[in-house]
Amino acid sequence: MNEKGWIPLFSNMTILFEPYQGQVINRGLIALDPAGQGRDNSIGGIRDTIYLKEVINEKTSNEKDLARKIETVRDAYNCSTSDIAVDAFGIGAKTVVEIRPRPDELNATPVALLVDKPREETKHLYKNYNAELAWKFREWIRKGGIIITNNVS
Repeated sequence: MNEKGWIPLFSNMTILFEPYQGQVINRGLIALDPAGQGRDNSIGGIRDTIYLKEVINEKTSNEKDLARKIETVRDAYNCSTSDIAVDAFGIGAKTVVEIRPRPDELNATPVALLVDKPREETKHLYKNYNAELAWKFREWIRKGGIIITNNVS
């Protein structure tokens, strides 16, 4: 625990990384944290029970471009529009609206996440939904989840 009372999520854990070697992710969950033109990048990733791979990382984004890119990721990885979750703060709310379902998904919509407050059913455990998601990511790592790196060796 540090001087402010925080406990690092990943202390005393082994985090597994692999360079990209054609690992297959099929029917995964897609997450997008959009950023407009501020100091942060827009980051998108896809994860299944074994692998996590970053698929979007860009400095300047707009909602229409991000929506088209997420649709491309969805189709490339055989996902449903309902498998997409977007941080709906800022341009994220507009991005969610711009994501079109596939023709075979009549009423499928992406999930708009607001992570600054806890969910009602878990408010006794977490300060906000972001903390809950971080803990779930920690558990995925602990169960052997592997992060695919984009590093070229």
